[in-house]
Amino acid sequence: MKALPMFQLNGVGKSYGMTAALAPLSLTIEQGETIALVGPSGAGKTTLLNILAGLIKPDTGQVKIEGYPPAALPPGPKRSRKVGIMHQQFDLIEQLPVIHNVLAGRLGEWSFFRSLFSLLVPQDVQLARAALSRVGIADKIHLRTSRLSGGEKQRVALARLSVQDPKAFLADEPVSSLDPVRAEDLLVMLTRLAIEENKTLVASLHSPELALRYFSRIIALRNGNIYFDRSASQINSEELAGLYILEKEAIDVESAASGKA
Repeated sequence: MKALPMFQLNGVGKSYGMTAALAPLSLTIEQGETIALVGPSGAGKTTLLNILAGLIKPDTGQVKIEGYPPAALPPGPKRSRKVGIMHQQFDLIEQLPVIHNVLAGRLGEWSFFRSLFSLLVPQDVQLARAALSRVGIADKIHLRTSRLSGGEKQRVALARLSVQDPKAFLADEPVSSLDPVRAEDLLVMLTRLAIEENKTLVASLHSPELALRYFSRIIALRNGNIYFDRSASQINSEELAGLYILEKEAIDVESAASGKA
């Protein structure tokens, strides 16, 4: 039997006041896909990720997460097994040791008392250590998180997502604060983890080059609309670069092409 799509959106739109963050759009994301969301700032990438995660409710349309509406997956075990998200701000508690931030990925599965006890005596230590080993910082397990570099904090966030073990990884600008070398290093780890464990991966990126290099499908957004949605192998660099032309420049280019400039 064919697996249900990981995500299915039909006519989904979202506005903030008079500003349309996401125009009504429809798309299907199958299980196991690796997808990059690209587009200029304000294109709707973060809004779309938050809708996929069930963190915000769209104004119009329907969302299904592996066949379930988000309302049927309240915060807790049901949702944490379906979707996990890495926010751009890391969402780490700087004053706590690394192990506590990693094990926060298990809170959706644990009871209140086990979660509370874990603050005193960390639970599932070997699970946390294995996750940190996969991202190359097992030696930082007992270090205070505030002492880590930005790249190391991103790795902690990835380890936390790994121990949560959801079916879908969502990542909002996971490499925006990293230099080019560390950005590629993190994307290698993120995509390898998704592929090895057959996870669905949807990540927003500002770099067209990284999107083409590490993801199999590209969904480009512009002004809240889908600009294009195709396999990475079917997209050329010029087309992708055109996505980032400013609105006035795009009008000028179109006018010149039609002989009206």
